[in-house]
Amino acid sequence: MTPHADRVVVVTGGASGIGRAIAKRFASAGAYVVVADLDEAGAKAVTAEIGSGAIAIGCDVAIEEQVEAVAALAVDEFGSLDVMVNNAGICVLGPLHQLSGSDFDRMIDVNLKGTLHGIKAAVPQMTSGGSIINTASTAGLNGAPLLGGYGATKAGIINMTKTAAAELRPAGIRVNCVCPAFTQTPFSDALIAGFEAATGASAHSYFSEKQGRLGEPDDIAKIVVHLASDDAGWVTGVAYVVDGGLMAASI
Repeated sequence: MTPHADRVVVVTGGASGIGRAIAKRFASAGAYVVVADLDEAGAKAVTAEIGSGAIAIGCDVAIEEQVEAVAALAVDEFGSLDVMVNNAGICVLGPLHQLSGSDFDRMIDVNLKGTLHGIKAAVPQMTSGGSIINTASTAGLNGAPLLGGYGATKAGIINMTKTAAAELRPAGIRVNCVCPAFTQTPFSDALIAGFEAATGASAHSYFSEKQGRLGEPDDIAKIVVHLASDDAGWVTGVAYVVDGGLMAASI
């Protein structure tokens, strides 16, 4: 099946982890894909794996003009922009009372402003409607020790998603977000190492108990591709939790 045949998709943070899985799954579903990442070499490696119908571009989502250039490239190369996946993100681990202002500012710039930049860049290009999907986190839905700064930005993304969904519904643009739990990616590997260093506990044992296993990038990619599909055509403003049951119980 090719549910996204001839659609044009932008994935930010697409060089590795969840973004890479999203880009590859959209390509498998028939879409043209623009892979944008600060790691341009990594983005090019992903497009090489995909083959024809995919292009890479370096992009710092904290810089609005660079995100605008990504959206414009999608239209110039493939003729439209149908799906915008705002996936790029960073995390600085640590207790809130020890979080530096500069580290918090950078998370806001990349995670929160980067998502805003993606929404703003996509909307003018989606003249016939479209789908915007943002990557949030379960950390944006619940308090999480050592993830307070990161979680605050992800909570902001969830609110931004719901607001944009209401504002953009008349334009035929659906806006949703996914909220993954800990997933086996290079991004999470660094967080897990920091968690273990700070707590002395085995993160893998902890998350195996809380969510059955660490997530796989494709667990999230499947949901993103579905949310962008016609099968989800009446779904907008949703924060879709993909967490193996992590949030199902509080004790």
